[in-house]
Amino acid sequence: MHTVTRLFIELGVNPTVHELNQDLRGREMERALARLLESSGSDVPAVFIGGKLVGSTDKVMGAALEQQSHSHAP
Repeated sequence: MHTVTRLFIELGVNPTVHELNQDLRGREMERALARLLESSGSDVPAVFIGGKLVGSTDKVMGAALEQQSHSHAP
C-alpha cells in the first residue's frame, strides 16, 4: 500500500487507487498523465481529488507533514 493511500485512510477517506501497471490501457494512460503532469510541474504517481489534479504524492505528503507540524506547534 502506498504511503499516500495510508494517509488518506488515516484521515477517514476511502480513496480509489488506479494502478496503471495493472490496467490493460495503463501504458496509454501513463503517457497521457505524464503530458498532463509535465504542464503542471508534478511527477508520477499523482493524486487527484474530485477529478482535479492535486499534484505528486510527494507534494501531498509534504503538505500533510507541514500541516501536522503546525498543529503540534506551541
